[in-house]
Amino acid sequence: MQKPKVYTLSGLKRFFQYPYPIRSIGWMPHHLHMHNNACLSFGYICISGNWENRLSSRYVNGKLFRSVLLSSDFFSFGILSPGTRLHTVLGTYHDELFFEYDPEVFERLIKMLSGSDRKIDNFRFRTLPLDTVIGIRKVLQDLDKPGMADKADQLAVTLFTEIITNHLSGTSASYNRNSLKLYAIATEIGKGKDIPSLLKEFGMSERSFYREWSNCFSLSPAKYRAREQIRQACYLLKNTGMTHEEIRLQCGFATLNYFYQKFKQTVGMSPRDFRQTNTSVLLPEDDNIEL
Repeated sequence: MQKPKVYTLSGLKRFFQYPYPIRSIGWMPHHLHMHNNACLSFGYICISGNWENRLSSRYVNGKLFRSVLLSSDFFSFGILSPGTRLHTVLGTYHDELFFEYDPEVFERLIKMLSGSDRKIDNFRFRTLPLDTVIGIRKVLQDLDKPGMADKADQLAVTLFTEIITNHLSGTSASYNRNSLKLYAIATEIGKGKDIPSLLKEFGMSERSFYREWSNCFSLSPAKYRAREQIRQACYLLKNTGMTHEEIRLQCGFATLNYFYQKFKQTVGMSPRDFRQTNTSVLLPEDDNIEL
């Protein structure tokens, strides 16, 4: 079963002066947190879903809020400012992705997200940007690499703006109650890991996985894996000096011959020719590469 985890970014080296550095990110599947008259020292943006029970209640700054979940087919976008006092009366297990910010950073961020003619507050929504959430998951697994904190800072803002834009424009998409599990599994599938062992690790049945995957992804798991493996191989060929053997191992290809075969079949040239060519990685001519 996937376990909740908080990733600390505040001490990581950053290369850029991005105005919204994150203190920490919480990737929290099946999470229950009970506040006991807690006063928040930092600001939080929380994205939650997959509530186990239909009822919850808590005091926020002394005011009682009760939630009756008539339907679980939505997410919530929550904003908690520094100084907010919380006390949980009745909690419920749920999935949560939260972002923690220093007070002055949080103030700048909320002002930017609010724009000049509105106030961003807590709301419910149905559209969770797939690629951005998967991108955040990948970054969290590689935080020890240079530049990952910068990527996390920017991906978080991208996620917020996509959610808010879709919410304000009324855009809707199908909801998947096991979304955090699926995005985490998708990340591992993209690295070449086999599905049965992943389903066991994440506590998900094969039937449920394939049913809910089709609601969230347009590609089958096999095609998704193949696409991600080739995309990563293209990046490594163009941007590193890694050998073909090192690349095939990192991208999860079973053998070097299989790597050569799949790469040429998808890209239209060998890995050697791709590395030597002047073909633009930014604007590839072959749409099948899907970079």
